[in-house]
Amino acid sequence: MKNLMTCLSICAFSAAVHAGAGVTGTIDASPYSRLVHDLAANSLAMALAKTSGPGSTVVVCTFTIFDPKAQKKVDGVLFAEGIGAQNVAITYFDKKWAVLLVETTGTDTYFSVKLSAKNMVALGSRSGTDFRFKFMSGKNIVSYINATKTVQLFDANMQPLGAPATVLGTPNALNAGGYFYCGDGTRTQIWKVDRRGFTKLLDEAGDYKGINEAKRLCCIEDGATHKLCKY
Repeated sequence: MKNLMTCLSICAFSAAVHAGAGVTGTIDASPYSRLVHDLAANSLAMALAKTSGPGSTVVVCTFTIFDPKAQKKVDGVLFAEGIGAQNVAITYFDKKWAVLLVETTGTDTYFSVKLSAKNMVALGSRSGTDFRFKFMSGKNIVSYINATKTVQLFDANMQPLGAPATVLGTPNALNAGGYFYCGDGTRTQIWKVDRRGFTKLLDEAGDYKGINEAKRLCCIEDGATHKLCKY
């Protein structure tokens, strides 16, 4: 009897676990040029149309947001800053906020925008000469300029936070953007990111090897030497 009750309990638990599984919504992406999802399964769709022939420019640029059940929450809102550009790209999306890249001849401009059911509001913008989206760190944005090997932290209004830092090379996000590592092929640095900017934690000869990101454990491998580190 005891074994039977145990079996029934396990079966009931298994059924409960699987009760929520399945397709929660379906989106037809065919009307859109690009569709991306955030970590909560919200979706941002961009409808983009251009003139034909050489030097084509954007004549239609609208955005639609779907919730995790594929229901439209924002429907076809115009992004006026995209009209006349050569191209518009979605760099990042989270629920009703996005970072968009508007490409024009000789100039790239990043826009931080907030979407509502009626309009898109530009919270701020930055030229591609002093801003290049790399990754998110909480609600803030890490920019990396390859030509100068500098990182800079920006808020959602595209305003700089703290001072820029010179790093060894392209930053690779760790721990959801709370840290990053970079290297030049011979050395590895690990930096912490907070609201004030960047703090260098490690600078060692060798290459980064991940061990346990959640516990901030890694190895910096320099030939036969393995330096076991916590950052």
